[in-house]
Amino acid sequence: MTESLPAKYRYKPLIARDAVRVVALEPSMDTAAPLCCSIIQYTRSAELAKLDNARHYSAVSYSWGLPDFSRRLSCDFGSTFLHITPNVESLLRRLRKPVKPHYLWLDAICLNQADEAEKDQQIPLMGEIYRQAKKVHIWLGEDDGDAAKLLTSLRLIALIPEQT
Repeated sequence: MTESLPAKYRYKPLIARDAVRVVALEPSMDTAAPLCCSIIQYTRSAELAKLDNARHYSAVSYSWGLPDFSRRLSCDFGSTFLHITPNVESLLRRLRKPVKPHYLWLDAICLNQADEAEKDQQIPLMGEIYRQAKKVHIWLGEDDGDAAKLLTSLRLIALIPEQT
């Protein structure tokens, strides 16, 4: 008996106008372990009405980097996969929690990039998607020393009194 290879992930249509997809990134104690997720969707209005905030998502702002979709993100218990960039793989590894799933919204995965009609509907909602997130992560990339210098410079600039 031969094992079937995973198929490319197929996006399901959004269930409502205020629906969003969220990546449920599976936990791992091993930072080198393969990245696994489920892509779920729900309406933002219904999720905000819940008292249980266990599934509130964090949004991620980041640089897409080069359009090199050479990495794989395993979806649906390994039955499907998405091609992702090395930068997205890196940020998912950094944001993955060791024990429980981490619910994330990032446009490269949560928007069907091949569906122009969906993007036309969802892109204007991105401000609300970020505002309603429990937390927003800003990913500048792997530490190459320059990011720390940039943040130090920004802190110093913030200390300069305003001229009136």
